Amino acid sequence: MKKKIMVFFVLVILSFFGMIRSNEPVASGEELEMHVNVVNDIDSDLEDVHLSMLIYDLGIVVNTNTFDVDDMDNVGKFIFWEIDNISTGDYLVRITASNDDFRNVKHRYITII
Repeated sequence: MKKKIMVFFVLVILSFFGMIRSNEPVASGEELEMHVNVVNDIDSDLEDVHLSMLIYDLGIVVNTNTFDVDDMDNVGKFIFWEIDNISTGDYLVRITASNDDFRNVKHRYITII
């Protein structure tokens, strides 16, 4: 039982995010491109991982297809969002990497001009 508790504890404190970059500021009518690097620092593969981006104030969710990340490897994925008729300003975005076994969340602001 102690081994299971330790494994869970290790997964909770690990971050599966590497760098998160985007092409902002972005104007209405353009496309936001967010590149998210998912890092797997554990000794087992991560299967059926997907990324989602939630823009809180707008209620917009953008998802990627599922992908796998081999043990001790990393995968970079793009999230694309066509910006149309959005007011200028800074918006808080929640980026989630998850599968059936883990969930990791980061927050960033994006700027719409």
